[in-house]
Amino acid sequence: MTQTFTKTTLKNGLTVLLKEIHSAPLISSWVWYRVGSRNEVPGKTGISHWVEHMQFKGTPKFPANILDKAISREGGVWNAFTYLDFTTYYETMPADKIDLAFQLEADRMQNSLFDPEEVASERTVVISEREGNENSPMFKLSEATQAAAFRIHPYHHKVIGDMADLKSMTRDDLYDHYKTYYAPNNAVMAVAGDFDSEKMLERITALFGDIPAAPAPRQLSRPESDASGELSLTVEGTGDTTYVQACYHFPAATDPDFFPLSVLDSLLAGASSLNMFGGGISNKTSRLYRALVESEITVGMSGGAQATIDPYLYSIVMVIHPERTPAEALAALDAAIARVQHEKVSEEQYILPGFIDSHIHIESSMLIPSEFAKLAVVHGTVATVSDPHEIANVLGIDGIKYMIANGNKVPFKFYFGASACVPATPFETSGFQFHEKEMEELLGMKEIKY
Repeated sequence: MTQTFTKTTLKNGLTVLLKEIHSAPLISSWVWYRVGSRNEVPGKTGISHWVEHMQFKGTPKFPANILDKAISREGGVWNAFTYLDFTTYYETMPADKIDLAFQLEADRMQNSLFDPEEVASERTVVISEREGNENSPMFKLSEATQAAAFRIHPYHHKVIGDMADLKSMTRDDLYDHYKTYYAPNNAVMAVAGDFDSEKMLERITALFGDIPAAPAPRQLSRPESDASGELSLTVEGTGDTTYVQACYHFPAATDPDFFPLSVLDSLLAGASSLNMFGGGISNKTSRLYRALVESEITVGMSGGAQATIDPYLYSIVMVIHPERTPAEALAALDAAIARVQHEKVSEEQYILPGFIDSHIHIESSMLIPSEFAKLAVVHGTVATVSDPHEIANVLGIDGIKYMIANGNKVPFKFYFGASACVPATPFETSGFQFHEKEMEELLGMKEIKY
């Protein structure tokens, strides 16, 4: 398959990315809005997710009771999700039926109703979703860890929002949020599948081109202060399973260290495609799986890097073996990180086993648009990455080679310090840490340019 794609910006600011894939008569269309929990303030947490729900409640042209039937009748699937930096809507349909999806997305970009009765009904849905999440030990643990890691930045709260805000937000709050962020100049549209790019762009322009642009949304600027040291916390509850979550400050997707560190992540925790669908391959060859699960210190481990607009967290979650302790798991995690910090890793270990394979796995008409649209939203770079040489270019191969030659010390000395040794607690245990000493060591070194 060729690596070519078409990028166009319409007069109203809508970015359109097109990728032809003629292996099957399918087309997948994704619309990404640059709005997520990062754009929320106290009192309105969870509003982006709730607005996503309301986008399925109809417009004058497409009433709520016919939307599902219309998509299903034509053999399509559709859904949406909200995350830290974005809200995304997608449809995958037979190639000759995709126009229905385009009409739907163009319509609800500007004409969603937000009927007061539907808002009231959906309030109970999102509250119920929040209550269901609270039954999960890992939700409680990760919420506490996230709140501890970010005391200033809006990454402080979960995407679902705080219960107090879900109970108090109004229909007008939701509608104002919708009208502020749902505009063509705040969106990226990515389409991949069996089509001719010239004709496809012509149709998209006809449907979306006359939607008026909106004033650029005001961006919150609340950068998190540098951490002064290690922070540990414990969350207790019923149950016999113990979880440990170790988090480390991690750079934004635009940081020069991000992609090289993502390759190191594939070595540590397993390959990731950095999108919502994972890498699609097992993490059982990763160093942490072998150190933690195969040694029977834990019964499971997961985690890794995420591509975000602002600096976020590198998170490793460990489910502790009933006969072992969190201290043993944290010690094994520290040892694996220390190994990456101080031992040179061959280029073959970086390039061959994980990260590239995970991108090759997603070479499908459904996932490709999600891959390059997310890069456009959080990184400002657009690339399809099934070819190893192109991946090396996107990742910044010079930086990776520098780490190979220098024992990986610079990037990992900055972002990864020794883990906290947290006492075992039935239910959940969390360690979150950042070491000022490690930053001082880095700042004393010669500046590294990638």
